[in-house]
Amino acid sequence: MEVQQGASSRAHQPLEELTAEALRQMQEAGYSASVRQSYGSVWRALKRFAHQVEGTDQFSVGLAERFLAHKGYRPDACPDTVSRSLRRYLSSLRLLVGFHATGRIRTKRSAHRRLPLPTHFQEVLAEYERECRLAGHRPATLKNRRQHLPTLLLFLSRAGVEHLSEVRPAHISDFLVGQGYHASSTMGVISSAVRCFLRFLQQRGILQEDVAATVPSVPRRTYSRIPSVWTEEEVERLLAQVDRGSPQGKRDYAILLLAARLGMRVGDIVRLCLEHLRWEERRIELTQSKTRQPLVLPLTEEVGWALIDYLRHGRPAVSHREVFLRCAAPFGPLAHNDDLHYIISKYRRQASIFFPTGRPRGLHSLRHSLASRLLSRDVPLATIADVLGHANSESARVYTKVDLPHLRH
Repeated sequence: MEVQQGASSRAHQPLEELTAEALRQMQEAGYSASVRQSYGSVWRALKRFAHQVEGTDQFSVGLAERFLAHKGYRPDACPDTVSRSLRRYLSSLRLLVGFHATGRIRTKRSAHRRLPLPTHFQEVLAEYERECRLAGHRPATLKNRRQHLPTLLLFLSRAGVEHLSEVRPAHISDFLVGQGYHASSTMGVISSAVRCFLRFLQQRGILQEDVAATVPSVPRRTYSRIPSVWTEEEVERLLAQVDRGSPQGKRDYAILLLAARLGMRVGDIVRLCLEHLRWEERRIELTQSKTRQPLVLPLTEEVGWALIDYLRHGRPAVSHREVFLRCAAPFGPLAHNDDLHYIISKYRRQASIFFPTGRPRGLHSLRHSLASRLLSRDVPLATIADVLGHANSESARVYTKVDLPHLRH
């Protein structure tokens, strides 16, 4: 269990008191009664282990790790092979470790709608979202800000801020410190969202001080991450698991082919409409949701027949223009923020394809795999960038990191 141990006033707090306070804060943070009961049962088992096996009533990260080992958890285990019961133990203890280090229980994202914000905060946030939409911000950007800004406003409300004109650099600093459990990439997104919101407050005259200037930038190394790729054999095993005799299987097979054979982004697959399919020209033409640039892809025979099979024999007969629809009533379009992770996860498990901890395994990884295969066949970077809809060939250069045969020369 990877955590950061920090100085805390709870360093010598008995387990009984620590877990009682954690459960109280969980309730305030919007966790359901069933989740609190589930986590509480794990913590009671931890207390029994501490008393009976280790003879202590003090919590520590080491205690949590030894308890997990006692339950049979191995840190190097593939996530797909970890039992549901152990995953529950993991999530419960990670939350307790984070609370022990920071004294805060992070608010569930789904709880933001249930936890009331002051009317002033709600009004300003709504005005800011309208401003962002008018400015033409991408859906992904709006999604990130809807996700993180309510967390900020909830934090400010709990810190005693009644009006956003009272926000000071110390408030923002405390908030960002409390978000430190996130990965650096996510911290970069949070910092950017907070900085833009504070600039909006200053432009509206709500803030007199330039608080945005005090928000630190999180360094990001462009193209430093090595993309996750599947072997060709793994891709074929994945596709072979799809039951193409059912309506859902026909839909899922077409979706997987669009990602694996054409390298389409998830957002573009979800938003693909019937008019984007140019059957006579044998191509797909659309405007990319991420870059807003036009994209033209070949409608290959394999992809084309999969789409025809779904459209004729799997897609519900409704008036929606989106190609891919839900398989159960009401038969509407997929949500625009749907990452389709459940589709690839289902067939990956059926194919017994397991990846190491931390390795991306979503639908986007099939796009990376296509790029790497093209590169291994000496396809120029500029062509790969065109196929994947990158704005420039430099964006495709990251795939050279996984093209090992070429790197050896």
